[in-house]
Amino acid sequence: MERLVLDFTASDESLNRYGYWVRTEGIQTANYERNPVFLLQHNENSLSIGRVCELKKEMGRLTIKVEFDKDDPEAVKIYNKYKNKYMNAVSISFGNIVFTEAEDYIKQGQSRPTVFECELLEISAVSVPGNRNALKLFDETGTEMKLSFLTNNTAMETKKTDATNTDAIEKLKAEIESLKVENEKLKAGATGQNADNKNTDTESTADNTSEMKAELLKIKTLNAETLVDTHINRGALDKGERDFFVKAALSDYMATKTVLEKRKAPDALTKFVTGLGADSSKSETPDLSKMSYGERISYQLAQKHKPENK
Repeated sequence: MERLVLDFTASDESLNRYGYWVRTEGIQTANYERNPVFLLQHNENSLSIGRVCELKKEMGRLTIKVEFDKDDPEAVKIYNKYKNKYMNAVSISFGNIVFTEAEDYIKQGQSRPTVFECELLEISAVSVPGNRNALKLFDETGTEMKLSFLTNNTAMETKKTDATNTDAIEKLKAEIESLKVENEKLKAGATGQNADNKNTDTESTADNTSEMKAELLKIKTLNAETLVDTHINRGALDKGERDFFVKAALSDYMATKTVLEKRKAPDALTKFVTGLGADSSKSETPDLSKMSYGERISYQLAQKHKPENK
């Protein structure tokens, strides 16, 4: 039997049905290419029905060539559904997401932050798509098809894994430092300026610096909250711990991220047993002796920045 191979667009930079888009150049594929599985309906517990034998980034698109397993009846069946146009869509699943809300990366009609960077985890054959342009690329005559597709990662709504907004933060930091330098020059006195002008410029520069610091804090807070909510959604944290870990992330993002990533989500039985007799109205002080080193550091950082009761 000849090889069962089809070409697809796995992702592009159009706005998807969830209100965001994925930057193609930001999709990290190195780890995926070591294990280029092609699954069915994002079922990671099932066997692969094929493999991605070629993957390219071109003109803002992530294109793939999929070889279906000709010795697997299920894979052959799915291949025939694509070949006969009963299916057309594929879908990428990704993690380790870095979001951005920088103006340069926001499209008209967008309602959620842009995925600036992410790690490709797997690609699946799907029935219903979310990205409108991830499709089988060519039919048997070589004609490019124009149907609709999905970047359906149902975990995406509840599994946002990272939110560092690195570019926006670094840009603001640089601008703040530049304003500080300019402010010092103005304080020292600029040649040819009178005192009134210097005072006015100094106040204006100080106002700008204050506004940028506020914007930087806003971005850091968004990062911290998204990080913590990610781990609440996967069951590794209780909602009652949210404020505590948000404060820790604001103080030391990377240390808190490391601690949270090491936390394991309890299975259903553990959740049930732990929940028996629990009184959510009571908030007890954590037992530091039962915490790991990283957890103690995060707790102490949060307490350090906790507002005092007056």
